[in-house]
Formats: sequence, C-alpha cells, structure tokens
Amino acid sequence: MVATTIADVASRSRKPESHTYQSGERRWKSGELAARPSAADRMDRDLREMPVREAMDRTVLCIADDQLLTEIATLMVNKNLDRVPVVREGVLVGLLTREDIVRRLFGP
Repeated sequence: MVATTIADVASRSRKPESHTYQSGERRWKSGELAARPSAADRMDRDLREMPVREAMDRTVLCIADDQLLTEIATLMVNKNLDRVPVVREGVLVGLLTREDIVRRLFGP
C-alpha cells in the first residue's frame, strides 16, 4: 500500500467551485481562492513528507448500528460532532451525519 502524505491530502482538499466566499469585509470568487497558495504549498517540508498515519488521531468515537438514534443525536449535540462512524462487530459499515438525522425527523 502506498502511504498518503499530508501534502497529498491537502492538495486534494482544494475543490474548484463556482461560489462566492466572504471573509470579514473581503469577498472573492472561487477562482481567486484557487489562485492563493494551497495548504500543501504552505507546509513545512518535513510535514509534506509525513504520512497521514503519523499525524492522525487513532482515538475515534464510533457508534454501533443498533444504538438508538435519539441517543446518538444527543451525543452528537453534546460533543459537537457533525458525523460519526458506524460499526458492526468492529467493522465500519457507514457514517451517520447530522443531515441524516434531520432528514429522518422531517422527511426528504
């Protein structure tokens, strides 16, 4: 397996979009944003060569697929989580997002 570096992840995270962004009083279109240096360009050289596995946090809060939705919704609010991995017998089977919960409460 080829190790993915932090620089690889940072360069992939830039998505060209046709939106207008605002930061304080400054507004710019996505083309201007893309012209700015990427996170990978601004990284320290040692960090660019670091595999993601060395930087990631291995303590991940997971939920079981048979837990009650109300329990998990409360957990997500209390821990300020947008999404949580769902596991069955220690194997990842999906992700539950806040959007998933809202859709279940209010329909499609």
